Order: sequence, then structure tokens, then C-alpha cells
Amino acid sequence: MSGDTILYIFMLLTANTVAETYRSGVMKNMIGRGIGKKQYYFSIVFAVSAAYVLVMLIGGIIMAVLAAGKFGMGAISYPGYYALSVIARILFVMAHISFALTMTLYTRNAITGVVFGLAIPNIPKILEMGLGFLRIHIDLDFIKISTHMPSVYGASNDLSSFLPCFVVLAGYLILSIVIGFWLLKHQDIK
Repeated sequence: MSGDTILYIFMLLTANTVAETYRSGVMKNMIGRGIGKKQYYFSIVFAVSAAYVLVMLIGGIIMAVLAAGKFGMGAISYPGYYALSVIARILFVMAHISFALTMTLYTRNAITGVVFGLAIPNIPKILEMGLGFLRIHIDLDFIKISTHMPSVYGASNDLSSFLPCFVVLAGYLILSIVIGFWLLKHQDIK
């Protein structure tokens, strides 16, 4: 299973947890007991992101042991690149899980929350494809997540590509958190 498939499973887990929290009335009880909505939002995002990172870390360790057994031990060519790639991946995961959470807060439905949570970070790509169909060519690479994500195959000592990556990922994460807080603030918990 690829990392993205596991991310989609964790997004669905997040959305289902939040939808069930609303459906069963737990959210109303939490708010009634004084647990803040912002604390709830951050606890879900951080807990699910940490669980995803642990799953991927365990998978990475298993793959490293298998590769070392088959090909022998070697040195990592570009340790700084790989360390920053891990940080970029964590931001990528947090942004997607946050969007799934935010859209589930908006729709109160797990499947719709995941679908919208996947679609919103890809709006620049969707716009380019839609406008390209109408023969209007526009370049939105500067705000596309996929453009700035580091590749293992492109590893080098050049770390300048990480600044735009972190800016775009942090922008999407902040946008999702702001929208999520606004939704929670103006939401009537029944």
C-alpha cells in the first residue's frame, strides 16, 4: 500500500470519528463539560497525524530492514534532503487530515467530508484542467501542493525547493484551520 492510500484511510477514519461524534451527541456533551471546540479540533488533527506518522515509520523501518538484508547496509546520500522531506510529508498529512476534518464539520457526513477534503487541496489542478478544456491556459503551479512536494528520486544537496513547499503546505494547513474554527464558532450544536 502506498502512503497516499494509507492517508486516505486515515482521512476516512478522521471524518467518520467526527461524524459519529455529532450523530451520537458526544459533541454536545463535550461542549457542555467545558471542552473547547478548538482543543477538540487540534486534538483530532494531531492525534490522527501522529498515528499516520507512526504507521508510516513502522512501514519504513520494515522496508529498511528488508532492503538492508537484500542489498547490504549503505549510507544515506542526502540526509538533509530526506529529513526535510519527512517534515514536508508530515505537513502534507496534517493539511489533508485538517481539510477532511473541516469538511466533515461542515457537512457532518464522513464520505462527503473525505471527498471534499481531497478535492479542496486540488482546486488549482481542477481549475487548470477545467479551464484547459475551454482552451484557457493558466498556470497555478505556485499554489499546487503536488508541484512543490519533494521527490525521493530528485534528492540532492539543493534544498531551495523546500521553502516554497513549506509555504504552500503551511498556507493550506492554516486555511483549513481558520475555516474549521470559523465553522465551529458559528455552528449550532444540537
